[in-house]
Formats: sequence, structure tokens, C-alpha cells
Amino acid sequence: MKKLSKTFLILASSLFVAANGFFVSCSDDAGDDVSPVTNTPKPLPDDENNSQPEPIIGDSFKLSDLDDYYKKYFVKSGEAGPEIADWGAGSEAKRNENNTWTIKSSDSMWTGVGGIAAAFTGLEEGALSGYEYIVFTADISNFTINTEKNEGNYGVNIQIPKVQKAVTDNFVMNADGTRTYYAKISDFGSAPETAVEFALIAGGSGTFGLKELYFAAKENPAEKAVTKITISASAEKLEQGEKIQFTVKDSNSKNITENVTYTLSGDAAQGSSIDKSGFLTAGNKAGSLTVKASYTVDEKTFETEMTVTVLGTLQNLISKIELEKYTDASGAGNSAVSIEDGIVSVSKPAASGWGAWSSQLFLTISSDSTPIFNAGKKYFISATLESDSDLNGCIWKGGDNEGYLLQEKIELKSGEAVTLVKEIEFTATFDKFQCIFAFGETGAANIKISNFKIYDITE
Repeated sequence: MKKLSKTFLILASSLFVAANGFFVSCSDDAGDDVSPVTNTPKPLPDDENNSQPEPIIGDSFKLSDLDDYYKKYFVKSGEAGPEIADWGAGSEAKRNENNTWTIKSSDSMWTGVGGIAAAFTGLEEGALSGYEYIVFTADISNFTINTEKNEGNYGVNIQIPKVQKAVTDNFVMNADGTRTYYAKISDFGSAPETAVEFALIAGGSGTFGLKELYFAAKENPAEKAVTKITISASAEKLEQGEKIQFTVKDSNSKNITENVTYTLSGDAAQGSSIDKSGFLTAGNKAGSLTVKASYTVDEKTFETEMTVTVLGTLQNLISKIELEKYTDASGAGNSAVSIEDGIVSVSKPAASGWGAWSSQLFLTISSDSTPIFNAGKKYFISATLESDSDLNGCIWKGGDNEGYLLQEKIELKSGEAVTLVKEIEFTATFDKFQCIFAFGETGAANIKISNFKIYDITE
């Protein structure tokens, strides 16, 4: 359901239940795993993830121990890497001629205290889980680190949503005065298994020089022998006649897009179909639907399956969709957006000056039956997006004030209507929520967002 989910960029795009909402960012082509992002996640609460931990690796860590490791570089002198985004922190990243970065701090970031955020997004889901370390070298000779916890942003941190670890004291001092910080990927728990982005977050003021950043493993994760496969969809429920994308990964967290055979079974199998890429179309019968995937590699066959539910008739909880604001580098403003009969139309001008992303659309969605979301209940969320320009390397993020409930990479094709579906259980009650769509392509585009749906599917 990644196409659905991925494809559902919009809703996705649309739904960022962060602070009562959903968020989606569309950035330039992700290229080799990565591309820029737009604003969103704030540093996690100090009392949970931002406290100073015990040394992650310990005093025995030596950079020379990684000499023979395979390294996946995101920043390396002399080699072009992906763009940096700042998650809306307000810090300014400038690529140097040798492709290292200088990042100027913001005065306030998210919590009123200055600092920098350097985010890399657009990775293949789970790509980070195959590595053992994240390592980066920084020049902080012109950057003063804030070490006062009570002042908000502080220390040097790595965030793999939604887990943040402080690495302030985990560094090796280099002969040229730079510091090489490090952390074990395993200390981020299960977060790397689904992450499509990560970030460096440092509280303080001045300019932060990012000289090098890479992930390291004893061998290239993509070249390890396959031991199993897994199948996933971005939601466990879908509507009759709806289309969703199933994704199969191998034991190295690599997406398998070829040589997979799918079969369907269950109450809702009649009339349903799935193509060789895992794109499922549900039939007109409600009930359970099991998707089985078989994959053969190195003369070994692996199988896995997943069961979803095709829904019957349910009541859509959405009563009103309102425009909060539209921002664009060209200054188009709210005049670029219209809403009629629940359909949102956006005339996005070409980007001018924002670089990684070009515009953001903020919508407020509410219900006559307030609140629209109740704590402890499960909801089915869906919407459809259509654009006359390709939107690649997009991210759908959804969450609450504590972090993400979901995050997925999405790709949209010109002229193809795509629907994203997600099932979420809310831990807080909301009278309304904010939907945020961020678009990162540089060309103009006409975008239509329609068919918003929210169902209460609590059993």
C-alpha cells in the first residue's frame, strides 16, 4: 500500500497530525536514496529523548576501527551529495564549492532558543537499518553549543524519527580541531527499520561546518545474502474498488520490484486483482483479503503473506475543509488555492528562491460531530491527489505533538490520480486537524486534492 500510501502523498501529504495535523513534503528526485525536506518535526521532549545519555559506544571507539567498513556517504569533500533541509527550524544551509556544508543557526528554531537542523530525507524506507554506525565530522570553531537543558534546544543530537539521541560527548577530537561524532544505529531501537529520513540537531549559535557524514557497516547491506522477505501495506483496511500498493522487502531492507509472484485468497478475493508490481485493486465484496508473495533468488524461494480487510459501508466524519494559508516563494499566497464541494485546487507557480521545496498548503479539516478524533480509537484516513507534473521524492508524515505516527516516501506521476490510505490509532482527542502539503518540484503545477475520507473503524 505504499503506492497508496506512498502514492497517497497527498493525504499523506495532507495529513500531518502534528500538533493536530498531518504533513507531507515533496522534494526533488531522491536520487541515490535521498533528497531535501520541508519543515515539521521538532526536537523530541527533553525529558524523553533529549537527555544526556551514557556514552553510546564508549571510550574504546576508534575511527580506525571503521577503516575497512563499507560507508554510505551523504556528505563528503569533493563528492556531490543530497541537499540539506532544516525541518522548518529556520537555519540556513549553504553548500560549499567542495560539497561540504556551512549551516548558519536560527535565533529561535522551534522552542525559542537558537540552533541548527540538518535533515536528509527521501531515503528508501528501512535503508538505515542495515548499518551499524552513523558518523559525522563537524567544525564548531564558530559555533557555540548550548548546554543548558532548561533553555530548550541544547547539545548535539541525531534524530531518526521519532527517536532522538544526544551525542554531545561522543566524539573524537581531530588534529585540525574538528570533531567526529558517532552513534550506534542499534541505539535507535526499531526507528531505522521504517525511517525515510534522519537529521542532525544542535542547540546553539553561530555557523556549524558539516565536513563529512556517513553510515558504516562491515559490508554493503545491499550485498548480503537474502534470508527472508517481508510484505507490507500502509494500511490494513481499504474500501471496495480501491487501489493500494503492497511492498516486498528482502532481509537487507531492500525493496523487491521484480520477479515477485502474487496470489490472492479470502472472502474478498473474488473480483479483486493484483499486478506484478504489487498494485492491488479490491473487488466489490467486503471481508478479509490475503496477499501472498513468492520470490526466488539464488535458487531459493521465499514466501510471505499479509491479510487486509475490505470495508463495507461506513460514514465519512469530515464535514468541512477550510484553507488556513498557502505560502510560496513567488508570493502567490491564498489566491493560488480554491475549495469547492470538498475539492481543493492549487495552482502552484514555479519555485523561485526556496531551493529544496517551493510551496506549502495548510488546510483545516473538521467534523460536525466534534471531536473528529477521540483518544484510543482507530481511524481510516484517505484522500486522492492528482497533479499535471511529476512530484518525486515526496514524504508523507503524520503524527502528534510527540512525534510521527507514520512517515513514508511517495512518488506521483503526471496525470495519474493516486490515493493514499492509512489506519491510525490516536492517543489524544482532537476537535480538528491540520493537513499540510509541501511540494518540492521547481516547475509550475496544477494540483487537485479530493475525496477526503475519515472513518471510525474501532472494533
